[in-house]
Amino acid sequence: MSLLHENIWLCNPALFKSQFIRSLEERVTN
Repeated sequence: MSLLHENIWLCNPALFKSQFIRSLEERVTN
């Protein structure tokens, strides 16, 4: 399942970037 998500992110950099930023925001707020 993780490989599938990685492939989707590689095909869609915008999705990967938004997900990466969201994870960073969660770390900052938490």
